[in-house]
Amino acid sequence: MNDLLKSINLSLNSPFILSFLISWIFWSWPMVVGLLWYNAKTLQLYGYPNYKALIIENADG
Repeated sequence: MNDLLKSINLSLNSPFILSFLISWIFWSWPMVVGLLWYNAKTLQLYGYPNYKALIIENADG
């Protein structure tokens, strides 16, 4: 487990990986917010029946 954390830390210290991750979060913010903070009831209020529908709807950009 410690090796995995070291590997993740090393990857995040890479400027290319970190900038890609930040830009992906910036462009895909509805999907990121939905996956991290929405529960099933909130998803339905926004018109998505489940998480899969949220991802498919927002994956096109």
